[in-house]
Amino acid sequence: MAVPKQRRSKHRSKLKKKKWIAKSVMYSKHSKIINNLGSYSFILNKR
Repeated sequence: MAVPKQRRSKHRSKLKKKKWIAKSVMYSKHSKIINNLGSYSFILNKR
């Protein structure tokens, strides 16, 4: 009984890691977009 339980928890941690990676990727993409928008508005304001 102990072995399948371990396997299941391992699988869950893998899923968590995948979710975390996806979240961090989304966040970095989002921040990049925000930075681009910020620099764009800054250029417009300079003009």
